Amino acid sequence: DFYKNEPIFWVKMSSVAVLGALSFFPAIVFFRRDMARKEGVTLPPLSDALVERCTTIINAEISGLIFIPLFASLMARGVFYVNDFPWAIGVALYVFESSPAQT
Repeated sequence: DFYKNEPIFWVKMSSVAVLGALSFFPAIVFFRRDMARKEGVTLPPLSDALVERCTTIINAEISGLIFIPLFASLMARGVFYVNDFPWAIGVALYVFESSPAQT
């Protein structure tokens, strides 16, 4: 019951969902290369564009990890706690933040 009235909780959950989505691409790249290496396939070096993309994503994840404990501590202190916060808005925010970006 406490969490449905806590907007910071929904921000924190959205951050976790975004970080999880961000980690998917580099993990797939690394797992595919590792499986191919274990099968004895000689792999060419990663392209500069792919290395740059993975580096950017991993740096964004590391930066984002700073905010999750911050949101947790704000939530524990009751910052922005609203007794009548409609839980449906929190769920909508969570779904909106976790949906893939459309470009």
